[in-house]
Amino acid sequence: MREAAGIEALIVIGAITEPLYVGEPEWSVGRRTLTGKPEVLAESLREYGAMGVHQIQVRFRSRSRGELTDQMAAFAAEVAPHLDR
Repeated sequence: MREAAGIEALIVIGAITEPLYVGEPEWSVGRRTLTGKPEVLAESLREYGAMGVHQIQVRFRSRSRGELTDQMAAFAAEVAPHLDR
């Protein structure tokens, strides 16, 4: 359809994920929050790619700035390396 319309640029599809918490929280993060081991989180996030999504925006559950930055660091170190598979 892009070719027929004369559009050469690719369309990039993005999605905002469900809230994430790397590990097992000791507090209620809400029923729709994805929690668990890094490999499990990455497996779930890879499903977006299977649906045709090119980029995702992740968001984290936290109770403080410190916990937020800890979650971001844990995601970068432990989850993100599994996403290229």
